[in-house]
Amino acid sequence: METKHTPGPWRACCESECKCGQIWSPVADHPVATVISGQWGDKHPAIRLVGKTSFNMKAEAYMDFLPYGTVDPEVAKANARLITAAPDLLAELEWAVSVLDALGGPSVQERKNAAIRGRAAIAKAKGE
Repeated sequence: METKHTPGPWRACCESECKCGQIWSPVADHPVATVISGQWGDKHPAIRLVGKTSFNMKAEAYMDFLPYGTVDPEVAKANARLITAAPDLLAELEWAVSVLDALGGPSVQERKNAAIRGRAAIAKAKGE
């Protein structure tokens, strides 16, 4: 099956010494997403007046930051784990559906295998 997304597996830099927060595809050799922690918001252009007296005041353009909130670092790590599990979750769900479709009524062993693979994908998403 052809997909339009970057193929897995994906790795999270925040699980190692690197703190960039990127979700990386070793196969495609590029980042897939960036997970943030700490304060988040938007940068926007602004103007301020600079100078010591009204005679030498000048307008100065700068980028200001408008904070919206914060993301706890542990929440960011959990988000990264869930994102990195996405290709596995998709693959396991596609496999489970194909097994059910092909068999019309899977055998006990096939149902057990589907449950084992599904639990492994869920555990990866949860970071267990």
